[in-house]
Amino acid sequence: DAPMGSEPTDSAPTPARPAPSTSSAAQEELLVVGLTKEVLSAHTQKEEQQFVDRFRHRILQSPYSSYLQQDNSSMAHSHHR
Repeated sequence: DAPMGSEPTDSAPTPARPAPSTSSAAQEELLVVGLTKEVLSAHTQKEEQQFVDRFRHRILQSPYSSYLQQDNSSMAHSHHR
């Protein structure tokens, strides 16, 4: 798998872009690719949300959670001095 930004930016427009004269089969293929990207994006966002929720749960269950909250408030007070 090549990295996403590997294509040279100075090159001419790629033939993958739909021209006004493209066939309906090519347009359907592009629609399927777009749908796949949307599904992948939604799945990635769901996984990220689950990770954040687990992290937040671990912080709240941690013995340091009250210390972290106190630390945030003491930092806020120290900025006012």
